[in-house]
Amino acid sequence: MTQKYLALLTNQGAAKLANAAALGTKVNISAMAVGDGGGTLPTPDPAQTSLIGEKRRAQLNSLTIDSANSSQIIAEQIIPEGEGGFWIREIGLFDADGVMIAVANCAETYKPQLAEGSGRTQTVRMILIVNSTSAVTLKIDPSVVLATRKYVDDAVIEVKAYADNLLAVHLKATDPHTQYAPKASPTLTGTPKAPTPVATKNDTQIATTAFGQALMQAHTGDSDPHIQYLKKTQLSSATNSTSEDLAATAKAIKLANDNANGRVPQERTINGKALSADISVTAQDIFSGQSVPIGNAENLNTYQTPGLYYQPANVQAAAGANYPEAVAGSLEIYKHAGITQVYRVYNNSRCYSRSLYGGTWSAWTMQYDGANKPSAADVGALPSGGTAIAASRLATARTIAGVAFDGSANIAISAGNVGAYTTAQVDNLLRQVNVSAISSVRLSAVTWTGSIGNNQLSYGSGGVLTGVQSTANYAVNLQFGVRYIQVLVNGAWVSTTSL
Repeated sequence: MTQKYLALLTNQGAAKLANAAALGTKVNISAMAVGDGGGTLPTPDPAQTSLIGEKRRAQLNSLTIDSANSSQIIAEQIIPEGEGGFWIREIGLFDADGVMIAVANCAETYKPQLAEGSGRTQTVRMILIVNSTSAVTLKIDPSVVLATRKYVDDAVIEVKAYADNLLAVHLKATDPHTQYAPKASPTLTGTPKAPTPVATKNDTQIATTAFGQALMQAHTGDSDPHIQYLKKTQLSSATNSTSEDLAATAKAIKLANDNANGRVPQERTINGKALSADISVTAQDIFSGQSVPIGNAENLNTYQTPGLYYQPANVQAAAGANYPEAVAGSLEIYKHAGITQVYRVYNNSRCYSRSLYGGTWSAWTMQYDGANKPSAADVGALPSGGTAIAASRLATARTIAGVAFDGSANIAISAGNVGAYTTAQVDNLLRQVNVSAISSVRLSAVTWTGSIGNNQLSYGSGGVLTGVQSTANYAVNLQFGVRYIQVLVNGAWVSTTSL
């Protein structure tokens, strides 16, 4: 079976240990780092100089030689319960110069943070096999590390054994207190006497009964022999007194303590703001502190709790499911009869929304704005430059040269509709011209004029309608082509309109 978890020296670490062994120096391994491997379990590589996804680096809590194997070094670090919020998949040992000496992977474990609702103290241990442990400095700074329970328990057992041994030696000694002077009369019998000190005497001299009687008499005759104590009349149970001469009773202290216990502790905070005075909570305090990150490869269908969320990375969105676009952005969730999600793309104004009702999600719908306009297809409109290929008639009926036209059928326009001569009229006019003076007949160049309307168009007499054209919308920009009859009279072309 292939070994899945392993620890090994890096190329730099092996070189440092070999150099230390050759020169008789030592490598000071002082820190351990943990990382998440970039999201997957990594395979340690001797060429590594750093962890793939380092999350925490701190001083070692313990660095010892394995009592069962002198070629093994055991490095240990404790991560307090207040730190976390990341996965642990890789471990690195670093020396005092910041060089990664060894690298290892480990079974994936999530280190929660106490603020997440679950906290624990995490012990991370790496066992490293080296050729010579003498080349490694086994030194830990006790001021910057924590101790494991086992370490403390072992230390307590060691101290207790030491203390028990000292006590046993002490009890066996004939005179264990040789530092004290001998006692001349260890037991007093009869009526021993001693000089009576004066009443003002204050030293180590033995006090006689006569000395005691003198003190009692002086005490009884004093109007206030207990001046160092408070009189009963100087006690007060008031909780609103400002007197500096009265002392609080136990009742007053209890009332004050009960009052204090019912108040919000001053060290409490709201959105990071201390309650030492009145505070203001702004929208920035709420949005900045309460927005929840969306993890890698998450399915947005599972996000149904109202609140603010954000996806910080495109790659994590691409690995997820049911995103409107595979890019980073923010997610807003609202509660009503069902659930509404609003997703805003991070790098422009594109915004999508969808709803969950009755167990079914609607499709993501883009919210149009000035920067994200709908296409003609989105709203069922005719695109710019397109043609009304599906239309069967005009929305508003028009007339062309006085002839009604709604687009549903072809129409015929006569010469009279446009003020032109008919063929018969032209023939009649020619009969009225001195044929002997006419050497040739022709039509003039085309004149394009006119537009659609409700009035009949007139182009003058002698005109012949030769064409109809539209430059764009045939319902508005329709034009007519008219050519006028011209005759060559005595070498000059004359229009029939002037005859």
